[in-house]
Amino acid sequence: MKNYFLLLLLIFFFTTNSQSTPVDDIAIKVSYLIDETNGLKISDLQTKEFIYKWSKQVNLGYTTDRVWVKVEINNRANPTDNFTVRIPKLLTDEIIFYKKNQFQWVINKVGVHHPNKFGSPSGYYFPIHLNRGKNTFYFSSLSPYAHMYSLELVDKEKKAEYDFWLTIRYGVFIGMFLIIVFYNLFLGINFKDKIYFYYSMHGVFIVFAMMSIEGFLNLNYLELSSTVKTAVITFNISMVSIISSIFCIKFLNLKTKHKLFYRILIGLITVDIMAYLGTMLMNFNGYLMTYKLLATITTAYCIIAIITGVNAYREGNESAKFYLIGWSVYFLGIISKALVLFGYIPSSSFINQFYSIAISTEVILMSFALADRYKSLAKDKKKLAANLQSQKGDLDNVILDNKMKLGYNEQIVNKLNAALNSVDIKTDLKSVLNDLTRQRQIEEKKVYFQDNIEVVNDSFRKTLKTNFPQLSPSEIEICALIKLNMKNKEIAEFRNTSEGAVKVARHRIKKKMQIEGKLIDYLIMI
Repeated sequence: MKNYFLLLLLIFFFTTNSQSTPVDDIAIKVSYLIDETNGLKISDLQTKEFIYKWSKQVNLGYTTDRVWVKVEINNRANPTDNFTVRIPKLLTDEIIFYKKNQFQWVINKVGVHHPNKFGSPSGYYFPIHLNRGKNTFYFSSLSPYAHMYSLELVDKEKKAEYDFWLTIRYGVFIGMFLIIVFYNLFLGINFKDKIYFYYSMHGVFIVFAMMSIEGFLNLNYLELSSTVKTAVITFNISMVSIISSIFCIKFLNLKTKHKLFYRILIGLITVDIMAYLGTMLMNFNGYLMTYKLLATITTAYCIIAIITGVNAYREGNESAKFYLIGWSVYFLGIISKALVLFGYIPSSSFINQFYSIAISTEVILMSFALADRYKSLAKDKKKLAANLQSQKGDLDNVILDNKMKLGYNEQIVNKLNAALNSVDIKTDLKSVLNDLTRQRQIEEKKVYFQDNIEVVNDSFRKTLKTNFPQLSPSEIEICALIKLNMKNKEIAEFRNTSEGAVKVARHRIKKKMQIEGKLIDYLIMI
C-alpha cells in the first residue's frame, strides 16, 4: 500500500500541467464582461467596456449570468495557422467561441450541451488564423459550474504533449484507485465487515467527482446525452459527501458514541440529497442554478469530519489518527479547490495538482486507518478469546472443586456413620473434627486466593507471560499459588493432584525460568 502511495505522488508530481513556453513576437491580453441580462450578442460588444486582467486567466466563481471574454493577440510576426487557443475548462454547459473570417463571425460551440469535436483530455482547442498585428477573438459561457478560464496559445506539438500526459494521468489514476477499491472490497467480503464497502464506495465517488470536476465525462468518446452528463456529474459531486458521511459514521461509531456529530452528519446528508434533487429539478426545467451549494456542503462536511476525528482520537481511538491526518490533508485540498471555484483565488497548476495529491493521500490514509482498525479488532478478539479461555478454566476449577466437596462430604458422612457404630465414638468424632478443621483451612486458602486472583492476573501473570513465554498456563497458575504462600500439600489439594506432582512441577518451573535459588523468593519479588 505504501508503494501505491509513492507511485501516485510521483505520477501527480511529474504530470503537472506545465505552462507553455512563451511564443516570441506574440502578446496576449485578456478581458471580461458579465452580461446580467443574458441578452447580449456579438454585434453588441463593440460598444461595451470590458474589464482587463493582468494575467491570461479569468476566474469569476459561480454566477448564473453569461460571461464574455475578449482575447486580444498581437502578432508581430508573419501570418500563421499553426496555433490554437486552448481553454483547459472541460466542465461547462456551453462555451461559444467567436473568430472573424473576413467579414463575418464564425462560431464554434462546445460544452455539456454540445458535441465536443474541439475537446480533448487537456481542454478545448480552437484553431485560429493569426494575421500580422492585432487579432481579436471572443468566447461566451453560460453555466451552473464555476467560471474559471485560463487562456493559452499552443501549437500542435504542445497539444499532443498535453493530451499524452493527461491521458496517462487519467489512466494510472483510475487504475490505482481501482486496485485500492477492489482490494478493500475483498477484505470486506473476507472479514464480513461493511465498513470496507463504504470505504470502497467513498474512493469510487471521490474519483468520479474529481473526473467530473475536471470535465472528463464531457469528452467526445463517452457519447452521453447532455441530460445524462448533467445528472451523472451532479450525482457524483453529491455522493462524495453522502458516502463520506456514512463512512465517518460507521468508522467512528458515531451513532453510539457521539450522537451530536451523528445528527449533524445525518443532517448534512439530508441537505445534500435535497440540494441534489433541487439542482436537478431546476436545471431540467430551464432554470440555471449553480453548484455553489453542493460545493459548500462538501466543504462543511470536511470540517465536521476533522472535528469528529480529533474528538475520537482524544478519547483513545488509535485508528482515528490516520483518519484525522487523511481528512486534514483532504480538507486542505478541498479548501484550496473551493477557494478557486468560488472565485477568491486564481486557478493554477499547483492548486490543481495539490488537490489531486490531497484526495489521493486521503484515500491511502483511510486505507491505513482501516488496516489499523482491523489490527485493533483482531487484538480485541484475541483478548476476548483469552478471557473466554480463562473463564472456561475458572469454570472447570469450580466444577472440579464442587466434585471434590461432594466427595469429601460423602467421606465425612461415612466416617460419622462409622463413629456411631464404633465402641470408641469419642476418638472417631475427634478424627472427623480434625478433617473438618483441615478442610476449613483449605477453603480459607481458596477464598484468599480468589480474593487476590485479580491482582495476580493483572500484574503477576502478565509479567510471567512476557518474561517466560515457555511457561504453560498450568505452570503459571502454580506460580500464582506459590506467590500466595500456599504449601505443596495445599496446592495439591487445591488442584486435586498429588504432592509429588506439585514438587515435579516446581522443579520444571525453576528449570524453565533458570532460577538457582528458592522459587518462592523469586516469585515474591515479581
